Amino acid sequence: MCTCINISFRQVFHIGLCHRCQKHMHETGMTVPQMFFAHVSRVVDHLNINHARVRVIMWDDMFRELDLETITGKELGCHRINLLGLLPQTYIECT
Repeated sequence: MCTCINISFRQVFHIGLCHRCQKHMHETGMTVPQMFFAHVSRVVDHLNINHARVRVIMWDDMFRELDLETITGKELGCHRINLLGLLPQTYIECT
């Protein structure tokens, strides 16, 4: 049985660019990081409700450039950080 699921979200470069996202951000006043973490929150909540025994993990690099308010704000919230395992992402240059 699976004990962890990596929701990844490492390659999210297009969020906030389409007309639908632009309209949503304009109507709600959300920023791109807030919209990203609102989506992460929905996925984490769904998995924790429907698959409570599975630990949800995600790479940490999407969090590195964000301020604490964005990470702990209503979009993600401290309670979700506790439900989400962050995996350190290390980049190694091979020469």
